[in-house]
Amino acid sequence: MVFKRKIKMLVPPILWEFLRNIKNREQFYGFYGDFKTWEEIDAVVKKNGYGYDSRLILDRVSVAIKKIRAGEASFERDSMIFFEEDYNHQLLAALFYIYSHAGFLDVIDFGGALGSTYFQNRKLFDGLNVKWTVVEQSEFVKHGKKEIPEINFSYTINECFNETKNCLLLSGCIQYLDNPYTYLDMFLSYNIPYIILDRTPFTKQEDQLVLQRVSPEIYEATYPAWILSESKCISYIEKRYQKVFEWDSVDHLPLKNKYGKQIVDFKGVLFRLKNL
Repeated sequence: MVFKRKIKMLVPPILWEFLRNIKNREQFYGFYGDFKTWEEIDAVVKKNGYGYDSRLILDRVSVAIKKIRAGEASFERDSMIFFEEDYNHQLLAALFYIYSHAGFLDVIDFGGALGSTYFQNRKLFDGLNVKWTVVEQSEFVKHGKKEIPEINFSYTINECFNETKNCLLLSGCIQYLDNPYTYLDMFLSYNIPYIILDRTPFTKQEDQLVLQRVSPEIYEATYPAWILSESKCISYIEKRYQKVFEWDSVDHLPLKNKYGKQIVDFKGVLFRLKNL
């Protein structure tokens, strides 16, 4: 590291930037591969030492949330800190749609880290009847219960579910579950009045099982992910819900496999329980 710093001091900035861009072009960050089963991709992950350090991610997110709560930053996304307000307007439209119909908002944020979505948009919740519960991995829940009193944390939906819960938020999470449709069956069984999908990668083709390589600017990790068939996923939920509206999410990631390269778009959808 000392040698690298000395070299950087000697190299003109424009040349250093040129060399860094060449290196980045050699690296591919996004989705890649084409796997048939979760067992197959899990074997590749274990063989190559892929995966992610949940403790590292928790540490980075907790530092970011601490700065946000202290007023030193505006919000974080995937542990990246942002210092200027940038509301998720499409998601807010869905949340306020629910509020306008129910008169309150009681959210279960499944896979919601340490409340990233809540803290990004919390200024707009001031004075409103809004309750927020994050369901997460145990390390996140323990930290949240201890350090973040503004919202609630639970280990499972069963633990926090009650009749007042009127929104299930699935933001950037179902694509990382080993069997998304089994989980969707579980989610649908609660008959929560509204379900919101957000930051979900969709394809016009069949479900695709891939590896996602994360840029080290966020954190170093490679793990399995689904690019879900848009028609299949939405139809699956529409067995018990009706689509209210949809939107394009902020995320876009490249996909590289045997068919070449393409850009995968992420979407959001608001669903309302039928006969509500």
